[in-house]
Amino acid sequence: MKSKTLLKIGILCFILGISLISLRNRSFSGFSTLEKKVNEDYKKIDLYFCEKDDCESVIADLINKSTKEDCAFYDIDLEKITNELVKDPYRLVTDNVCKNEIARKEDGNKALMHNKFCIYDNKIISTGSFNPKKSSALKDNNNLIVIESYYLAKNYEDEFEELWNGIFGSGDKVKYPIIQYGNVTIENYFCPEDKCEQHLIEKLNAGKEIYFLIFSFTDTDVSQKLIDLHNSGIKIQGVVEKQRINMQYEQYKKLRLNGIDVRADSNKYLLHDKTWIIDDIIIIGSYNPTSSGNTRNDENILIIKDAELANKMKARFDEIYAKAQNI
Repeated sequence: MKSKTLLKIGILCFILGISLISLRNRSFSGFSTLEKKVNEDYKKIDLYFCEKDDCESVIADLINKSTKEDCAFYDIDLEKITNELVKDPYRLVTDNVCKNEIARKEDGNKALMHNKFCIYDNKIISTGSFNPKKSSALKDNNNLIVIESYYLAKNYEDEFEELWNGIFGSGDKVKYPIIQYGNVTIENYFCPEDKCEQHLIEKLNAGKEIYFLIFSFTDTDVSQKLIDLHNSGIKIQGVVEKQRINMQYEQYKKLRLNGIDVRADSNKYLLHDKTWIIDDIIIIGSYNPTSSGNTRNDENILIIKDAELANKMKARFDEIYAKAQNI
């Protein structure tokens, strides 16, 4: 009897051991929900605001100094950029038909390929809300961030390869989601596969002060989270695109009715940002908190913990907020 009991215990231990090994292997092959962190020396982060800075020239200069580029742009028609692209071996994926003869692949998906990123020589990336279009260059409120990072370049290159090979809407999870970049912590996610909404809400939950500049805001879970945080005493201020505040599903009126200080942008063109400032964290990229952004579109975000960047972004927020309208 005793030997049978010991045998059963031994079998259970064996099964448990195999299960643990399997789970460990799954985590290292990228199938676990546990996120891996990698370390990298700080090299360069540059943040630009396109209504003031010449984002067209920033990207054109990056291309000029590179030997190869892979770019995914929702739309592109700026000749300074396309003229530089065609000088190098390049690959380009777009959602909309380009207004010039530059070679590209178009997204065949019904949802949007909404990215605005490039990888330069497999070592530098640029992303943000800026589409290389005439209307976006100096009129609309947009942002652009440039980072030199091996791990970010690898993440974006993996995502680009999916798009280039016709995988739209959802692909593999990001390989390096958390990068300790010197004293700066960078998180990188692609929607919908990496659940950008989930990461946004996670950061909102930890915030003491929250500011946002958003083009389109229809996500009811995010708006309810902001209302709950506001009711608990968290300071929240926001500005959204004026042309969208009366559209179906937009959360502007709901937020205001619940006491949140959110205003309509006064720029006669577009506030095209998709930016959050949460204490010393900024969230930047192509992602709007919308149902399409959460479940259908190809999107990307960077979550960067760095007080200097947060202060720079907050100063810009203050400028836009001061001119925004209470309507």
